[in-house]
Amino acid sequence: MAAAHTPPPHVFVLIGSDGVGGVGRLVSTLDTILERHGATSQVITLGPSKEKTGILVRHGVTVLDSRVPGGPLRRLIQLVALRRLQRTLRPHAVVAFGPSANAVAALARRRGIKTVIAEVGNPFIDRRRRWNRWWMWTYRRADTLILQTERLASELRPHRSLPRDIQVIPNVLPPAVPLVAPGTDRAHVVAGVGRFVAMKRYDDLLHAFAHLGPAATGWRILLVGDGRERARWNDLAERLGIADRIDMPGMHDAPWQLLATASVFVLCSQHEGFPTVLLEAMASGCAVVSSDCRYGPREVLAPSATEPAAGLLYPVGDVEALSEHLRNLLGDAELRTRLAHQSAQRVTDFTADAIGPAWARVLGLAQRVVSTEAPIATPGTVDS
Repeated sequence: MAAAHTPPPHVFVLIGSDGVGGVGRLVSTLDTILERHGATSQVITLGPSKEKTGILVRHGVTVLDSRVPGGPLRRLIQLVALRRLQRTLRPHAVVAFGPSANAVAALARRRGIKTVIAEVGNPFIDRRRRWNRWWMWTYRRADTLILQTERLASELRPHRSLPRDIQVIPNVLPPAVPLVAPGTDRAHVVAGVGRFVAMKRYDDLLHAFAHLGPAATGWRILLVGDGRERARWNDLAERLGIADRIDMPGMHDAPWQLLATASVFVLCSQHEGFPTVLLEAMASGCAVVSSDCRYGPREVLAPSATEPAAGLLYPVGDVEALSEHLRNLLGDAELRTRLAHQSAQRVTDFTADAIGPAWARVLGLAQRVVSTEAPIATPGTVDS
């Protein structure tokens, strides 16, 4: 008698209504990891997504939205809907990202279905504390809390309103990003990628670049993204006399294609959760400079007992320190190349092959050892 077929483990991935940008890429990467470990996934959102392409469209997202405009009643309806889906489909696990999704997933937890929630920042910071008093109480119902950095974990472990099981799993380099070998023939471009919002602090980069004077002759700035700060940064570039050396091409679905020919990448942020774009720049063969912000850059770039620095760090908002780093890099091709090679080596620690087993352990999935990472491209080339 033939053995009965056992279906693959099925995982619910729950996110908020806005799946655009970083969340969508995170879901896409997790989908790849689950597939490599023999599991299927189903993306569920708390409301309609704004995304028109990519993982959330391909998946045919299940929406837990209701006609109730907002507030506790809407969350209650979504909670009941999620519990109904779990009862009907019996997933192997539920993975949620972000405060609202985390709370709904934790409250909807069913026996026999592992509930994993994830935070990219500190939910107890002042601006969120009052709003999160009830929200954070729900977190203790989850089985596991995933954080992306050890620094954040050290801040949150003392809180009693969180699950006992707290695991650190760094962000993952999206599998679509090829590993591009560093080279000495790159364009004299200093690049930045991200939303054009004040928190990204690209005005620091403009001031630092202008401060270089003749040391930046022949170099340009490339800022990939868009947002409400575009006009202000354009005006600032005009006042600093560098407007003719700055390119702002707008949003790009695959910014690593632009980074693959740039020489230097700069992250100036006031704060981050775990900047995937930093990994993308490292994989693209750039020499990297970053603010030492919470959270992520230090754990990615700082030297360790066994590895050299993968990039240069400076205090948040310290324009003089940033300018000095740029002066050293722009004037020394050998330094740029050496640092880019160290970045390229370090970023392999953040691929789906490297990070995937940690997710598999948390979710109780089977392990696989076959690598499907993108090959290393030659300098100046990008996979289409």
